[in-house]
Amino acid sequence: DYSDQGRSKYIHKKPRTKCSEKFMANAKIHFFSDEEKEDVAIRIEPSGEKLVARFESSGHLLRPTANCEPYLYIFDLQRNLYVADEYFNDGKYGKIKHTALSSGRPVLAAGSIFVGDNGSIQAINFNSGHYRS
Repeated sequence: DYSDQGRSKYIHKKPRTKCSEKFMANAKIHFFSDEEKEDVAIRIEPSGEKLVARFESSGHLLRPTANCEPYLYIFDLQRNLYVADEYFNDGKYGKIKHTALSSGRPVLAAGSIFVGDNGSIQAINFNSGHYRS
């Protein structure tokens, strides 16, 4: 299984239309376009004794993760690495999930990445609520 499957249904009773419309407007998942993925593609490279993360398009180092809130990452089947914080684009699309970064496609890995000063990788994990190994 690589993504949530199944149909949604109301467990108790159907919510009022107004409530439902508001909820659904906020619950939509924005899948990243190819152009957006180009902006969040990164590479990890050695820098002295550390590994650093750098954006492919600009060459800029990733900024440190704030308040222990990591970047989400996916490593796709073509071995591209993409990152975004949960509120990509100032929250324009709501809270970002791993499936948004992958456009709902299968991935080799997904999780969180913690970045320190000067783009240094502090930790990487495989914690994803949508993708399972």
